[in-house]
Amino acid sequence: MKKLFCFFSLIILLFVLCIQISPDDYILSIEDADGNVRNYTELEYFGSSGSQSGDTDSTESGALVNADDGLGEDGSGENTGTEDDEDGSDAYADGQDASGQQTADAGTEEDVDVPVDGFDSYITADYFELDVPGATGWTTTSLTLREEASSSAAAVQTLSAGTAFCIEEESGDWWRVTLQDGTSGFLQHSYCMINLPDVLPLMEYDITNAYDSIFKSSGYEIEGVTGEKLYSAGTLESEGKVWNERLGRYEYLAPVMYSFAKKVAIAQYNAYVTTGGLYTLKIYDSYRPHSITLEIASALEVLYNSNSTVKENIDYSTTVAGSVYTWGTGWFLAQSLSTHNTGSAIDVTLCKYDAASGEYKELYMQTDMHELSTAAVKYYSPNAEKIPANYAYGMDENAILLDTVFIGDSYGTYSFIDTGLTTLASEWWHFQDNETHSQVRSYASSGYDFQVTECLSR
Repeated sequence: MKKLFCFFSLIILLFVLCIQISPDDYILSIEDADGNVRNYTELEYFGSSGSQSGDTDSTESGALVNADDGLGEDGSGENTGTEDDEDGSDAYADGQDASGQQTADAGTEEDVDVPVDGFDSYITADYFELDVPGATGWTTTSLTLREEASSSAAAVQTLSAGTAFCIEEESGDWWRVTLQDGTSGFLQHSYCMINLPDVLPLMEYDITNAYDSIFKSSGYEIEGVTGEKLYSAGTLESEGKVWNERLGRYEYLAPVMYSFAKKVAIAQYNAYVTTGGLYTLKIYDSYRPHSITLEIASALEVLYNSNSTVKENIDYSTTVAGSVYTWGTGWFLAQSLSTHNTGSAIDVTLCKYDAASGEYKELYMQTDMHELSTAAVKYYSPNAEKIPANYAYGMDENAILLDTVFIGDSYGTYSFIDTGLTTLASEWWHFQDNETHSQVRSYASSGYDFQVTECLSR
């Protein structure tokens, strides 16, 4: 009788479990190239425990490799190089710190009190959090400052690439701007960059290249790059930040082309407004001077040729089923032109609001930021179509959520808007604007090569 009771108890328990988690509850089901299927429930996909599912760390490559900004593909679809990587050294909001140690849990959507209510009321027509007037901008090529918003208007003076200005107002395709010396006039904003923190101040920023570069490959430091200050902005004492009068704080400079900034704003809207303030984006890099890209690529090549582990993990990825795919250094640092060099790419991760501290904490991802190895790849193969079904096995729930914020889709509670941006097969953190990149290449075939150091925001 006791055995019969135990049997029926087991049947009832299994029935209850099936009701609680049925196939219908899965919001995401991914089958990789080897036929392995992963199903995520809403709790797993949006939950805050951050613990990666058992398959997370076995990246599609059993190696380490990463790619970022050499486009991976240029505007014509040709394979090119890519570049960067970082290591996201902040505290993680998913229950683990950078070393994988358990930390205080950030709480789930249900028990997190977000910091503000009605924050969407001040979002502008272009999804910016603050209006464009008052922001710092920069010329990207030699431009004529004119008296009126017309290409036939009288010239005030010619500005060199990298000249900083404060935006006063927008008139069609033109900005009325004021230079540091007080000179005013009009510039075509199609040829200008804007400072992201000035229009998206609710995003987090940590431009590590401005004070302590975190590029690595297979965990190995890249000589002359890792730990170095690569950008002129700010000082080591200010961690690369400059004083921003508009924001009333020291903040990083994060320049991007104006047309690209509008698409980044949609992604931030997806992350922050759509989720009720639960998430926000965190930028690690934006515009990068062309000469800096070449320096990093050259230094990586030296490490690649001297370290067999680095070489193996840059050249190949291996799936859990044993399939091998060929990559190469070009996928991890641009050998020539990068989308970062045209102000058309960002390196970005996702943060989640932590009610205990009242701060946003970085989510745990499959690798550190700027880890240049196949451990960071987003798709199982360099040539795989960029769709969720082709995610690398190492893409965990948090990386998938970040991707969804940019590509737009509906999962669980949230429905995200498509930003029109794309990504690289080799880096989970890299998103780029191919349309803007192609436009820039038509007048700046080698991208830009100037440092930004001035903040004129007000």
